[in-house]
Amino acid sequence: GLNTPAKFVIVKRKDFTGQWRTWHSSLSNTQGLNLNDGSSAFTDDSFNNTIPTDSVFSVNANVANVNESNGEYLAYCWAESDTQSFGEYIGTETEQTVELGFAPAFVLIKSRTTSEQWYIYDTARQTDVNYPYLNANLSDAEGSTTSRNVVLTDSGFTIVGTDGAVNTNNLRY
Repeated sequence: GLNTPAKFVIVKRKDFTGQWRTWHSSLSNTQGLNLNDGSSAFTDDSFNNTIPTDSVFSVNANVANVNESNGEYLAYCWAESDTQSFGEYIGTETEQTVELGFAPAFVLIKSRTTSEQWYIYDTARQTDVNYPYLNANLSDAEGSTTSRNVVLTDSGFTIVGTDGAVNTNNLRY
């Protein structure tokens, strides 16, 4: 177990073409997202309408993306710790800083209220003049669009861009 409730869960069926079904702590127990597409959060019972505990997460029986009879699955589960955090922010269309209390090496951003791509920012590729991103759900090459700039800092990250992908006013990410 994780000794604390999972905040982010990804399940993938290994022996079948299907979705990378995800649940995040900012969603309700009846919502989900797909890591392999840009759709917004949707009503979903893949996780059995149950919030993960500190020792288990639930999946619904006979749902092909998470628990079909004789299927082989892989699950990734993450919980809060001193070096990882899972939460949400509300877009402002102006520069804003998200404080985490540590220097992140990796940030994954997805609008849960609109159809937008999954954006990955990391310290391995970020320099003082270049703020590249990758899209988790696309096969595209690395991108670098000023309106989508996210700067990783010593205590969190700053959303510099105003693009709807990362910072639309009043949208939840």
